[in-house]
Amino acid sequence: MPLLNVFIYCLLLLTTSLKAHAQDQTPVQLMQTVRASLVEVRTENSKAFDDGHGHTRVATYHTQGSGVIIDSDGTIVTNTHIVAGAAHIFVGLSDGTVLEAKIVYSSDADFSFIKVDPPYPLTAINWAD
Repeated sequence: MPLLNVFIYCLLLLTTSLKAHAQDQTPVQLMQTVRASLVEVRTENSKAFDDGHGHTRVATYHTQGSGVIIDSDGTIVTNTHIVAGAAHIFVGLSDGTVLEAKIVYSSDADFSFIKVDPPYPLTAINWAD
């Protein structure tokens, strides 16, 4: 959980609203300003393995992280280590909507762009100059 707090704090530093109103807003107010642009990223993957008794078993495992909506059409930036090799990627929006995502681009610098097909325009983060 502390890593998520650091991530959110870094996002807050990047927003125009923080630049313009930092002295006037509490951390809670700042969080409310960017909340609609933050998402939960979850993945689901399966892996087959030999159980040691001659049987093949399949295990399903999940990863979880966070991301930021960077355009209203559904492009999201997240960490590559969360989504790399995932069979299924799911994005949870602030209103509770869950959408399936696809990787658009992944970098060795541990950031990836993923894309959802939203039923309505999403709230993209406001970037500072």
